[in-house]
Amino acid sequence: MNGNTLIGLILLGIGGILFFNRKAKGAYMPKQLLPSLEKSKGKVYASPSEDNYQPPNDVVTIPEKQPVKTDVYTGWKLPPEGEPYKRALDNASRIYNLPKNLLARVAYQESHFRPSIINGTQKSSKGAVGIMQIIPKWHPNVDPTNPNDAIGYAAGYLRKLYNQLGSWPQALAAYNWGIGNLKNKGIENAPLETRNYIDQILSDISFYQNVG
Repeated sequence: MNGNTLIGLILLGIGGILFFNRKAKGAYMPKQLLPSLEKSKGKVYASPSEDNYQPPNDVVTIPEKQPVKTDVYTGWKLPPEGEPYKRALDNASRIYNLPKNLLARVAYQESHFRPSIINGTQKSSKGAVGIMQIIPKWHPNVDPTNPNDAIGYAAGYLRKLYNQLGSWPQALAAYNWGIGNLKNKGIENAPLETRNYIDQILSDISFYQNVG
């Protein structure tokens, strides 16, 4: 074998090694992942800061009856400390077709927009947390210390309670007292705290509705 033949064989061998090595790398190179189009499986009831948000299928909105105006209307308005949450409250109310000011008044009743309550530093005796006083044990799919998430979740939950129970007094009673207590004992047996909760909220926003 002459020198030229030997050099040719060596170059051919090196070329083959490089070719197969490159092909092997291509075979094991991870494919570029495309953005997932699958929606989250967790129940997230709203992102109320998004104006174009559409509610999930498990929360069906229905038209409301017009509230009856009465002479005892107090002209309740969102207090200054609630202004940072106004957009989220308004959008979530629109998304879930809640009576005007209902969600904001519930938020005020629950937290009075106090920072120590909103950020979770101060909890209720029952373990309720955040601006909407959500109990994580019963509502694990939301961060109650994230005001936007909590507001949207509470709006969707109030809508579900209304759809299930048929009246806002009962929906508010279930939100405050628990739907299990309401179903087992009846709204007529609700504790004074719950009755005051309903009356204070609905009278402030001038919304009256017979208990169904």
